[in-house]
Amino acid sequence: MTSEHKNSGASKEPKNMPNTRGTKNDSRTPSSPTRTLSSPTHTPSSPTHTPSSPTHTPSSPTHTPSSPTPTTLNITQLHVAYGKHEVVHGVSLENLRGVVGLLGPNASGKSTTIKAIAGVHKARGGLVNALVDGVELSGKALQRRLGYVPQDLPTSASLTAFETVLISARRSNVQADPARATAEVFTELNIEDIAQRYLGELSGGQRQLVAAAQMLVTQPAVMLLDEPTSALDLHHQLFLLEIVRQRVAKTGAVTLIAIHDINMAARYCDNLVILREGKVHSQGTPNDVVTVSMVSEVYNVDVEIVKHHGVPLINPLRWEQLPAHKCDELGTPAESFVQAKE
Repeated sequence: MTSEHKNSGASKEPKNMPNTRGTKNDSRTPSSPTRTLSSPTHTPSSPTHTPSSPTHTPSSPTHTPSSPTPTTLNITQLHVAYGKHEVVHGVSLENLRGVVGLLGPNASGKSTTIKAIAGVHKARGGLVNALVDGVELSGKALQRRLGYVPQDLPTSASLTAFETVLISARRSNVQADPARATAEVFTELNIEDIAQRYLGELSGGQRQLVAAAQMLVTQPAVMLLDEPTSALDLHHQLFLLEIVRQRVAKTGAVTLIAIHDINMAARYCDNLVILREGKVHSQGTPNDVVTVSMVSEVYNVDVEIVKHHGVPLINPLRWEQLPAHKCDELGTPAESFVQAKE
């Protein structure tokens, strides 16, 4: 969902939305979110998070009679270029369901892949389709059921956060009462206090939450998030990813998240896709993908893997922790960083 800042149509804000335009205090300190994915009990306005006892074990999501029909996303031979320079080389991903993390080093093609699927950047070749409620969608029909969160929401001197999301709610034509739906998503994300703030007055993290609200208010079947937590503090990273997982559990939407944090991805994603130089290096469950060899090959970093409640977490090794033969191969620490950049 790209942000489109045209005339907001003199939108009326619901009476229950606080009038905080021009307020300098833009901070909220919600309590920490709890992760209970098999049976979500999270209340967005008062999240509680217990890192020591997660109940989610990443795996392929399953469908039960009482759950919504999961949307399936398929990407076939996707090629994307900037001018004559191709940066995504024939990426194919089949039967993506649940929450899928897209990882890889800088310039590996993560954001470009997300943008191409979202239609923000035209692909040179390839097919993208999704099975939504038993109906196969592609092209413009798919675009209408797709939500996109960019890395940063463009600022506007004339639109408030509420007006920005309200425009998306109206244009999606999925809400009987767009203003009420907009108010509800602000409550869900715990950002009522910035509803009447102009976008240019918001921090980068606050704009990311507004962009997430833009996506969520349209009730998409396919959610695409391009590094949605890059400007968020730890609490709000956990909080937003909890909200995304709950939406997936509630609606059956498929979600593709470009993200750098391997540990966060392993904890919140059902499956991971690792990109390297515009190609798929590996894919599978976090336990299949997050390995010492993968991190070494893709990121040129030595780590140890620690399992916490079944979730593989990486612990990067410091120079003095490396084996002697590795130190001999790399030379000094400074030389090792030069080699990593090369």
